[in-house]
Order: sequence, then structure tokens, then C-alpha cells
Amino acid sequence: MLAGASHAVVDGGKILNYSVLRLSEELRDAKTGTVRRFDTYVAPDLDCFVLKRIGTTTTPSGQSATTTTEVSNIVIGEPNAELFTVPANYTERSPSAIFAESARTEGIECVACASKRAKQLDEQYNKKRASKQP
Repeated sequence: MLAGASHAVVDGGKILNYSVLRLSEELRDAKTGTVRRFDTYVAPDLDCFVLKRIGTTTTPSGQSATTTTEVSNIVIGEPNAELFTVPANYTERSPSAIFAESARTEGIECVACASKRAKQLDEQYNKKRASKQP
């Protein structure tokens, strides 16, 4: 349960020559006292695309961990169509077939292959494949 949350939006300077806004959010867990702070940098000129995000979790004892994710390059325009070309040697497999292949290459028994969840995933996969057929 969150005891409190605070939010702020301020000028965040520039990242990769784009002006960014820094969106700050702090969440405090009422039960544990843990505080989570997120600073998200978005570029309005790029439809508020996130260019950087810093997340810090601090426990009541003062221990903290920080994770930073930052864009390192931006290319404006449509992506190269080759990025979406299916390789000629591509083999499509159902979820259970992927589980079986993974187990085979690891030299272990495929416990997941006959699981209820594998059957559900295969059903969903087959429904989607059938709906895409002309």
C-alpha cells in the first residue's frame, strides 16, 4: 500500500540535443517504508518519447539501488524495411515446440512440454495463426 506519492515536472536540460522535461515521482510504501523515486526524461519534440529513466529504491535502513536506462542514439524516420524481413531459414514453432527444442539443446527432459500452461499457450498461438490465414 502506498502511503504517499509526489509528482513534479521541471526542465530537464538536453539529451542528444533534444530539450527534455524531467518528470519526478516519489512513492512511499506505507507498510515497509521503502521509497521509490523515478526521474523520467521525455522529449516533447519526439512526442514525449522517454530518453532517460532513473529509478532508485531506498529501504528504511538507508540501503539503496539505482537503475538507469538511457537512449544512446536516435535516427528520425522510418526504420529500414530489412529489419522486418523474416530470415529465409526461419522455422516457426508453437510454444510447446519451443520448450521441447530448448530442452533438447540443453539435454534435459521437457517438463513444460506437457504442462497445462503449454497447452493454453499452444491454443492461443493456433487461434492467432488461424485468424491470420486468408
